[in-house]
Amino acid sequence: MNTKWYTATKKPFNIKSTKELFKLPSSKSQRVHGRCNIIQIQKSSFIADVEKDYSNGYEKYDKSWKINGVSNFLYSYPFNPVGEVKFQRIIGKNSDRVKIILPRLIWERDNGDPKSFLFDVAERCCSWFTKNFHVLLGNPVVCQKPDYAMLLDDSRLVEMAQSGTYKSYDKSIMIDSSAPDCLPEIESKDYDVVNGLADAPKKIVLLEHRMSKMESALGRIENSMSRIEALFSQPSKEFDNHGGMIQ
Repeated sequence: MNTKWYTATKKPFNIKSTKELFKLPSSKSQRVHGRCNIIQIQKSSFIADVEKDYSNGYEKYDKSWKINGVSNFLYSYPFNPVGEVKFQRIIGKNSDRVKIILPRLIWERDNGDPKSFLFDVAERCCSWFTKNFHVLLGNPVVCQKPDYAMLLDDSRLVEMAQSGTYKSYDKSIMIDSSAPDCLPEIESKDYDVVNGLADAPKKIVLLEHRMSKMESALGRIENSMSRIEALFSQPSKEFDNHGGMIQ
């Protein structure tokens, strides 16, 4: 790792409340909760306008390049416990913006929808960049919606993911084994979709159990109905006023 990421600012990333919102699960936690409790957040990025620049041309970026008259400057910093966040400053003829690119995150479903957490991280990154790069940033907005990914357990789906990339008809759900981990995953930009799919195996098992109990109950009812029908289908015997059987 490039040591200047640490020495350039000499300031820690203040992320007090985010530690309460987001906790990296330990290996023990993953074993206890199982795969279905873990969702990975990938390719999440935000962008903010540069409202004022107090840097006076002072630059300390890791990398710079220019494409079609647009200047790009890239800087990376390892924020604990989030990971390495990338800042890409994009300066065009009539615009000056900073793109905040978040790393891949491991999210525990028990924490609920991560949307507010991602915005909280982006806002804190903007605050940190403002203080350390001497530019005032506006409020961050979503630049790229994240992909939410969950590991696959079903052997047939795992085989599909390892053989290629498959997308739903509306392309809202994808199955593949993409880099860098090359693990079989199901992905969607809709958190509710992946979150719901995580519960699907458990719900299917529960439904199968309930259906089995329902079928057993229906079988018992059918047997009882058959005995009742047999009882009422027997020929009745009539008696006269003196109790004698009518022939």
